[in-house]
Amino acid sequence: MFAAQLGADALGFIFYEKSPRFIAPQKAAEIAADLPENITRVAVCVRPDLQTIEAIDRIFPFDVVQIHGELSPEYLNTLDRYTVLPAAQIGAGFSDEHLFALKTRSGAVLFDTKKKDRHGGTGEVFDWGLLGNINSDLRIVLAGGLNSDNVLQALEKVNPYAIDLNSGVESRPGIKDHNKLEFIFNLVKDKRSGRQFEQNKSFPFS
Repeated sequence: MFAAQLGADALGFIFYEKSPRFIAPQKAAEIAADLPENITRVAVCVRPDLQTIEAIDRIFPFDVVQIHGELSPEYLNTLDRYTVLPAAQIGAGFSDEHLFALKTRSGAVLFDTKKKDRHGGTGEVFDWGLLGNINSDLRIVLAGGLNSDNVLQALEKVNPYAIDLNSGVESRPGIKDHNKLEFIFNLVKDKRSGRQFEQNKSFPFS
């Protein structure tokens, strides 16, 4: 809720039970009911089947479903009634050829740090230089260890469509630190107002 007050375009609700940031759909719906209408509701899942997504949607009507895990064109095609933000985990050996499997009508991909047995929330930064050859038409949502120490560098080097803040604005896993949130939002706002920076980063991606 505080992030919305600071000007966040979207809020993610994590429905992966193994995550320390897990929230039940009913609780997420209660929070979302008090959000401004222009805030995009994002359901964050790890390779859910269609029935699971439909069950979440009945309780917590979302705008975008952000999906982590092993993704294939066949799997993503089963979700074509939804606006999907697929997540790509970036590590050694990554090439933009891997993105072929992640093509969805959203035109966006979230890039996060690859770590064994983790589906995001690692708090670790990957080599942003690996995104240097990404098709400029792709909307890059940058995640992975973003915090007040590196977010300006990330904006300068990657110029993402959007950024995904998580562990870098927490006091502990699942608990957002209001001071960290406010500080990083002010940094980004100052950066946007100070130079040519793509400011139309509204959600959803459709």
